[in-house]
Amino acid sequence: MKKKLFTSLGLMSGTSMDGLDCCLADLTIKKSKLKFHIIDSSTFPYDGETKKIIFDAIFHKKYSYDYLNNYLGNVFLKIIDKFLKTENLDLISNHGQTISHLDKQYSIQISSPEIINKNFKVPVVYDFRKDDIRNGGNGAPLMPLLDWYLFQNSNVITINIGGISNVSVIMEDGSRNSIIGFDTGPGMCLIDLYV
Repeated sequence: MKKKLFTSLGLMSGTSMDGLDCCLADLTIKKSKLKFHIIDSSTFPYDGETKKIIFDAIFHKKYSYDYLNNYLGNVFLKIIDKFLKTENLDLISNHGQTISHLDKQYSIQISSPEIINKNFKVPVVYDFRKDDIRNGGNGAPLMPLLDWYLFQNSNVITINIGGISNVSVIMEDGSRNSIIGFDTGPGMCLIDLYV
């Protein structure tokens, strides 16, 4: 029997710098239709040292890029080992941790996809924000495209309260190119710092 869906592990570490979100799902995109089945998902909080290293990298420009990339790549690797209960994996989608970003200009994420690829021997997709900028986008937010797949043929406004909050506007008769999406300001990153 031919396999129609592929098994993907998604990794996300947001602006809140609080942990790594892992989601294992079977999915496919065909003719603008997204089909998916979530197999498992969980968030793994970072320890104090990892939070401090990320914070110092962003706000105090400590550590070299290579050190940060390797450090977080190994942290991700340990978390993936805890999370995965299967070796039946076709792809890993790794957002990484954003340490610097300026709309339409540049975006830098860390987490060494090479370390992850070497361990799991499957393709690792990464640098979504850089690719978006190369193709004329802002580099953030990334949610509007997913919102379009989920809510196309509807008039919908969504708000994603991540580390940085953002809005997507999907129109019922709109194409993928008609999506409106933009950041609205700090979300969980300031709430986490306050708490």
